[in-house]
Amino acid sequence: MGDMLTKNEYRELVKNQRMMLGLENINQLSQVIIDEYCQLESYKNADVIMPYCSKDYEINTRSLIKRAIEDGKIVAVPKLIIDEFGEGYMVFVKINENTPFIKVKYNLEEPDSNDTYYPNRSQSIEYIMPGLAFDLNGGRIGYGGGYYDRYLSKYDMPNLHKVALALDFQIFDELPCNEYDKKYDTLISENRYFFRNF
Repeated sequence: MGDMLTKNEYRELVKNQRMMLGLENINQLSQVIIDEYCQLESYKNADVIMPYCSKDYEINTRSLIKRAIEDGKIVAVPKLIIDEFGEGYMVFVKINENTPFIKVKYNLEEPDSNDTYYPNRSQSIEYIMPGLAFDLNGGRIGYGGGYYDRYLSKYDMPNLHKVALALDFQIFDELPCNEYDKKYDTLISENRYFFRNF
């Protein structure tokens, strides 16, 4: 185990590989992954899809957002709220095909809407977790902000299915994760699926 990289080393490794692959290739592979994902029963049966709004070299989620809206699902995407103490936390807001988006910091796009969605136990929910690296145990290394893990610590429930979309080179056998790091349930790459055993 002594040869395992740190979280930041994994982040840098994956960021470099993504840049080498290039945006055009990432966008093409993203479409393959999203098409695969939309074949899953969990997507087909979902009432609610909670994707992130991709930026730069992430798996491009634009077509997933468009498709889920067209499929008549409730679609809610993240929005960062800064409280009166300067602390940031994440909410999800409902969007449709006419929702305007605005550029915010870190080159992120957020919906210009305050129609907050609160997960509840009566709906089948797909929660798409962004990340730089994933392992075969459900582990995930994000960007270091902790927003998704903190959100899940509030709303994780049996009807909320946690999905990771990744390129093959973002998948490792094992990553240095701790007990605060929330695990995905299903991982989909351009070549394979992993369904974590509960």
